[in-house]
Amino acid sequence: MVGYSDPDGDEKDATEIRWLKDGTQISAYNDMNWVPSEATSKGEVWEAQARVSDGLIWSEWVMTNPVTIFNTPPVVTSISMLPEGDLITSTNLSVVWEQTDIDGDAESNSEIRWWVNGEWDRDYDGLTTIPASETTRDQHWSVQVVPGDGEDLGSSMKTNARAIQNAAPDTPEINLGGDFSGSIGVPDSLHDLIVEASSEDPDEEIVLFDYRWSRNGFHVPDLDGLQLVPASRLEPGQLWSVTVSANDPWGLSSSVSQNVTIPNLPPVAFWSASPQPPIPGAMASFDASGSSDPDGEIVIWFWTIDGVGLAGQSVDVLLAGGVHTVSLTVIDDMGGSDTIENDVIFGSVITVSSLSA
Repeated sequence: MVGYSDPDGDEKDATEIRWLKDGTQISAYNDMNWVPSEATSKGEVWEAQARVSDGLIWSEWVMTNPVTIFNTPPVVTSISMLPEGDLITSTNLSVVWEQTDIDGDAESNSEIRWWVNGEWDRDYDGLTTIPASETTRDQHWSVQVVPGDGEDLGSSMKTNARAIQNAAPDTPEINLGGDFSGSIGVPDSLHDLIVEASSEDPDEEIVLFDYRWSRNGFHVPDLDGLQLVPASRLEPGQLWSVTVSANDPWGLSSSVSQNVTIPNLPPVAFWSASPQPPIPGAMASFDASGSSDPDGEIVIWFWTIDGVGLAGQSVDVLLAGGVHTVSLTVIDDMGGSDTIENDVIFGSVITVSSLSA
């Protein structure tokens, strides 16, 4: 605004205005009463000078005091507390926001404040992420950001409070195998198949486990809820699967599955010979009936006696005196096998050289 007075009482006829930025005249704003904000930048020094005329003569130029353009604080345009959707005690909380700065300054030194149940908790000041371990079910959390540009802080923006809800138990960790007197080992059809499970609840609730068993891809309903499958239900080659669910008192659960194939146990080869002691030159019998299979039956017997192959549970051969190598291989109904090899020593053949009466 340009003031005016005239000692002769003449009316103002004309006004001239000049704008100077950092001492340099900016002609684009000549005779304008104001300079638009977008034309100014932080740190500039602006001055205005003006003169008036009564139609006959011009007054002297009058200069305003210099004005320094100071920093304009940033403004938060949006803020969110993540994750979206339900908040549970097993997820971290984080804050993201956007801010603008008409000076073009980047975000710097913004203040982050976390509010718990309506109270500002200064222990979390400056954190963009709150670990899940810091939250508790039924708490109400919100976050506030005071934007900064490295020089000044702007007006803050705060999210609405959101409740922390119940979380499901952690995914169970399970160990599936044979029950060997309190320890779990490689399963077989001679020992119960047992599963051990563990899980923690983020809300420190009691965790209860449920079990669902399947055999060769088919659900076995009568085993539901049982921690083990009796050995009487197991056979070599079966594929058993168990799904373990960890449940909290509020009805939330998490589950995991694991499967195992019941392996075949190999047979044990054993043979005996008769008569004892061996008689050279006489028929000798070799018997494999003492061989055994712990989880099935032996179906094939292979003999090799002095390099000659024979088959059958028992064989009869005529052997001369000396050392003879006897090998027995037994095969069970699942293809498992075992081999045993021993030497048999026959003495010299006894002959009659003379008779007397």
